[in-house]
Amino acid sequence: LGYRSPFIIDAPFERVWAAMVDKVYHTAKYLPVINVKIEEHPTYIYREMTLVSPSAKEKFDEGRLYRQNIYLDKDNAEIRFVTLD
Repeated sequence: LGYRSPFIIDAPFERVWAAMVDKVYHTAKYLPVINVKIEEHPTYIYREMTLVSPSAKEKFDEGRLYRQNIYLDKDNAEIRFVTLD
């Protein structure tokens, strides 16, 4: 499960990992969200955010509060986003 890019890029792992972790902590730089809150826990990161400018097909989600637990596993090159109800 999850998303994997079909493209192979010529970039060092550390650089790609740093960019992905930056997206976890600085979400508003990459997604149309506001009120991003981050809480670090020993095994995961809790994040909540509000969607403000969705694409036309996702208009019904505008203003929706997203709550997630995010698990970073650098050894396995995996970031897992678990949406909470």
